[in-house]
Amino acid sequence: MAFLFPILLVVQAACSVWFYYKQNKGAFVGGPISWPKAFWLYHAIFSWFLVPLVYLTFPDLHISLKILIGLHALIWWIRGPLELVMIYKLFNWTPRYGITHDVIHGLLLFAGMIGTAKMWPDTLVNWMAFIYCGITIIMLCFETSFAALFLDVRGHEDCRIYYAADEPKWRFINWITKVGLTFGVGHALIQSFVAVAYM
Repeated sequence: MAFLFPILLVVQAACSVWFYYKQNKGAFVGGPISWPKAFWLYHAIFSWFLVPLVYLTFPDLHISLKILIGLHALIWWIRGPLELVMIYKLFNWTPRYGITHDVIHGLLLFAGMIGTAKMWPDTLVNWMAFIYCGITIIMLCFETSFAALFLDVRGHEDCRIYYAADEPKWRFINWITKVGLTFGVGHALIQSFVAVAYM
C-alpha cells in the first residue's frame, strides 16, 4: 500500500486548489482563504485523517505502533465530524476548542511515543511510523500557534470567520503557515519517496 502515500499527496494538492476557489467565491461559510491556509487545511486533513489509515494497512507494522496510530486516527475521526457540524450547522466553533484538543492530543501522542519507543523492532516501516508520529506533534504545535494568532487577529466580533485571507492583517499568519507547510509537505514528500522506493 506504499503507493497510496504519493497518491494522497496529489489528491491533497488538487483538493487545496479546489477549496481555495470555492471558498473565495463564497460557496462556504468562513470567509475568504489564502493560498497557504488552503494548502495547510488539506495537508492537515490528509496527514491526520488518511495517512494513519495507510500505515495501519502494513502487516509488518508493530502492534504497539498500530495501537498508537490507530488511537490517533480514532480521535481525529471523532473530532472531524463534530467540528464540521459546529462550523457549518451550529456556527459555534471557536479556535479555542481546537487549541485545547491539539495540546491534549500532542501530549498523549508524545507519551505514546515514549511508551512504545523500546517495544518495536528496528525496521523501516516502524521507523517511518514513529517519525510520522513525531512530525505530527510538531505540526500540532504549528496548528496551535496558528489558532492562537488567529484569535488575536480576528478578535471576537467576526465569530464566523474561520480562515486567514490574503489581507495585510493576516500577513504574519500566512508567512508562518508557509513555514509549517514547508516542513510538513517536505516530510510527506520524503515519506512518499521512501515508501515507494524501499517498501
